[in-house]
Amino acid sequence: MFWLLIALGCLNYVIAEGLWIYSENVLGKEIPYPGWADGFYFFQIAFYLAALLYHGWHGRRDLQPLRLAFDVTIIMAVFSALSWHFIIKDLIGGTASPLVLAVSAGYP
Repeated sequence: MFWLLIALGCLNYVIAEGLWIYSENVLGKEIPYPGWADGFYFFQIAFYLAALLYHGWHGRRDLQPLRLAFDVTIIMAVFSALSWHFIIKDLIGGTASPLVLAVSAGYP
């Protein structure tokens, strides 16, 4: 199951990159943001996170999975705060739509 989730994450990454390259090189258009590729990037993150959680909880009876969950939560909170402070805060002052803000906040 772990390797299946990793493989599905990789497949979503390949699809997202394929959409990105197709839009940019074949169609010659500016890459839309947010676009279809961003959805597949989010699926990639979700599958990798599911694989990480599956690997952490599978067959464990001690507190190691709980420690892993707290460590991941702390790291994600720090990265979200840093990206908010240095990147997303500047988008709010401009003419960013709520969808752009949601995608920008979702990547960390």
